[in-house]
Amino acid sequence: MRYRKYEKKLSRLQWLNRHKQIGSANWKYSQVKIARLHRKIANIPKDTLHFTSYLAKNHSRIGIENLNVSGMMANHKLAKAIGDMGFHSWSTNASCMDQP
Repeated sequence: MRYRKYEKKLSRLQWLNRHKQIGSANWKYSQVKIARLHRKIANIPKDTLHFTSYLAKNHSRIGIENLNVSGMMANHKLAKAIGDMGFHSWSTNASCMDQP
């Protein structure tokens, strides 16, 4: 759920940045802040995958449910949350870690 928080912050930073004069020191600093936030957002799925590998290594059993992800993505109320979670990459990584 960290996506929602960062999404709001990114929107605000980009909105503030568009009023700055391009090339100024304040504009460059704002660009750096936006880049840092983009990096944080990009690292969220990687962090989740590392957590998956931790679970696979330290627990004897992991239950993975077969979900109709494409069907849930069709629901406009669930699509954003489901897409942010990255079910497919999580389950793929967990099943790879589980095999000897």
